[in-house]
Amino acid sequence: MSNKLTLSIDPAVEAAAKRYAAANDTSVSRLVERYLAAVTGFAAGSHPSTQLQRWRGSMPEGEVEDHKDWLRRKYGV
Repeated sequence: MSNKLTLSIDPAVEAAAKRYAAANDTSVSRLVERYLAAVTGFAAGSHPSTQLQRWRGSMPEGEVEDHKDWLRRKYGV
């Protein structure tokens, strides 16, 4: 049985997520569920994946905004 969760997100992020989900034959709910399972370690045991641990904090702060700008251009949001 699934629980319902209400999230407040930027409308542009919502639109991009819906496009991504449609292009990958899944739902936004499933994307969020998979992400939350990955970051909490729920799916793989008690710890986040090794890959996820390596990615955390790997991008210098100045590059984060550059990457966000790139994503906005790529997805048209």
